[in-house]
This record gives sequence, C-alpha cells and structure tokens, in this order.
Amino acid sequence: MDFHENAFFLDERDSIIYLSFSGISRVIKIKYPSGAVMSTYGNLYGDGQNTGAALSNMAIQDIFHSLADNTMFKRQHSCIASKDGGLYVYNNNMQSYPQDRINKKPQVPQIVKLKEVEGRDHKASVVWTYDCIPQEELLQVSGGGGNVMELADGSLYVSTNAPYSRLALINTNKELLWSGILEVKGSGTKWNNGPCYRSSIIEKK
Repeated sequence: MDFHENAFFLDERDSIIYLSFSGISRVIKIKYPSGAVMSTYGNLYGDGQNTGAALSNMAIQDIFHSLADNTMFKRQHSCIASKDGGLYVYNNNMQSYPQDRINKKPQVPQIVKLKEVEGRDHKASVVWTYDCIPQEELLQVSGGGGNVMELADGSLYVSTNAPYSRLALINTNKELLWSGILEVKGSGTKWNNGPCYRSSIIEKK
C-alpha cells in the first residue's frame, strides 16, 4: 500500500510542518525543528488494525481503505496553513474502495478548512467548505490532483485537475471572483481540457 506523501507545507510563523498522505487520507502536524508529532488529522489505527506479517495482503488493503474513510477529507492533494491559524486542504473526496468509485455517485471535490478546537488537545474540525465543481457538472471519473493557495488579501486560488481543469479565484464568502479552464491543443481545431496536477498563481508585490 502506498501511503503517498503528496503535500508538504512549512508554517514559518508558528514553526510547524504539515505532511499530507493521500493514500490513507491523513495530515500530520509536526513541530519544527524538533520533529515532535503534535496532531494527526484523519483516522488512526484501532486495536484490530495491526498491519503485521500475519495478515493477508487483502486484509491489509481493507485496513488501509477503512483508514482512508473519514468525515474531514478523502484522498486529499494539498494543504496550506491559513493566516488565521486554520488549515486549508484540497479534498478530492474520492471513495476509498476502487469499486465504490464506479458504483457510487461521484463526490464533489472541495476545499475544506480545519481549525483546532480549544481544550481538545489539538483535535480539529471542519469549519468551512467550498464545492469546486457544481453538482450538475460532476463526472464519474476523477483525475485526483488539485490544490489551493491563500492569497495576501485572504482570497483563495483553486485549481482542479482533468477532466475538470477548472481554475478559480474565490473569497471566503464563496463568491466567484474569476474562473477559467485550462485547455491544450488537440488535433486539428480541437481543444481539450488539460492536466492540472498542481498550479500556482504569482502575486504582484
């Protein structure tokens, strides 16, 4: 099973590193430079989830898939600390089991914002969400990928991977400030939605 570390963010203000593992839908909060784990967002191993050699490969796969099911995010692809002490995560919201991705209605990719709850020992909850794709435009497939950036004015730059390939600027009131589709030249006069695994915006100083 691939834990798939796919995002890394250093919060220089608070000396914290966030590590994202999409394979198990988990984000780990680490104190820098000590390396001490401060918190884990996502599911943790239970008593019956020992992935030792005594288990079959199928049983281990079932454990990893169950760990990837949580109510905060699924198969996330980006994380970045917000200016007000929260954490933005690009949530692909993909079903954990491959067969579920085919048989169930696809879930909308989202931006979720987590904030730790005071007095709960670094436990976090979802305080804000934004649907990147309208329900009526959802497809049965997902390219994964995607990311979110918080800009200097507090607005968010969001990019989704193919087949959507949508780029957008939004504010925290969920108002769309700008949007576009990344396209690549196909054969003849045809243009196709292009891959957008991760993209960035360059702000003027």
